[in-house]
Amino acid sequence: MSSSHSEVRIVENPNELYEYSNNVRPPHKPIPATSHSAKLHEETSITKDISLDFLKNKVGNIRDKPGGHNAVALDLVTFAPKGKFYTLIGEDLDENGKIQPSIHLNWESGAAFTIPLNMWHSHHNESEDEDAWILSIQDAGLSLHQGLYDIRFADEE
Repeated sequence: MSSSHSEVRIVENPNELYEYSNNVRPPHKPIPATSHSAKLHEETSITKDISLDFLKNKVGNIRDKPGGHNAVALDLVTFAPKGKFYTLIGEDLDENGKIQPSIHLNWESGAAFTIPLNMWHSHHNESEDEDAWILSIQDAGLSLHQGLYDIRFADEE
């Protein structure tokens, strides 16, 4: 096959699906943005859904409760001091609402990772005074527009 885009890649180790991509390096600490979903309106009054995207600030000493959604998320770590920020991803919750078993992803500025469809995940900041920024892009546009977008949290299960 002439193009790598037309080749099928078989992944035998599921951990490879969560590896970081270190191809992007931001030049500076990002500027805050508001969270919102977006629509494009054309002059013909046709509405086109585009992906849900938002920039999140993970302020000091934050541990998100596990959550999941029926959309795939691509997360770009725009800024994170090394060693104190991470995400846990897994298929199930234990009796205490903790993700078990979980994959531990350490954040690094410029790195990217995906949250697969309906996977439990939580973002963590163990720093007392440092912030991190993550740009999350989801394929939630159509399901959000149709009222089918679902987000769930461990304490609601």
